[in-house]
Amino acid sequence: MENKSSHIDGFLGSMDEDGSNVFLNWVKTNELKTILVVGICTDICVLDFVCTTLSAQNLGLLAPLEDVMVYSCTT
Repeated sequence: MENKSSHIDGFLGSMDEDGSNVFLNWVKTNELKTILVVGICTDICVLDFVCTTLSAQNLGLLAPLEDVMVYSCTT
């Protein structure tokens, strides 16, 4: 899933007009257990997305997700 959001936090940017969250629905529909998060700006965009995703996971909103992995490529 690619998120072309104007928000710094792609999780929050995945909110649909009807109030649902496209990312949450994608994880549940595809029964994902692991996601790999990558991005150019790991200290801002990726960090915000991962923190929000982990918070949602801790609240039980992202079942069956078990692992959130981050690939950081610095130049």
